[in-house]
Amino acid sequence: MVSPSQPGLSANSTESPTVELLTRPDCHLCADARAVVEAVCGELGVPWWEVSTVEKPELFGMRRGAARPGRKR
Repeated sequence: MVSPSQPGLSANSTESPTVELLTRPDCHLCADARAVVEAVCGELGVPWWEVSTVEKPELFGMRRGAARPGRKR
């Protein structure tokens, strides 16, 4: 989630925070994160959306064999 301490958003900003959840197919950790983001954003009234590696692979820069969270090498 965006906070005033993050680059691009000052403490005096009038922009509303948003959350973008980056996921990949068949990822159990992504499913866990989705549930948390959905609950927290729902409680706070913060808009959020999900972007999959299938939809926007350029956001992830993943190469075959690259280390990924939750994946043992």
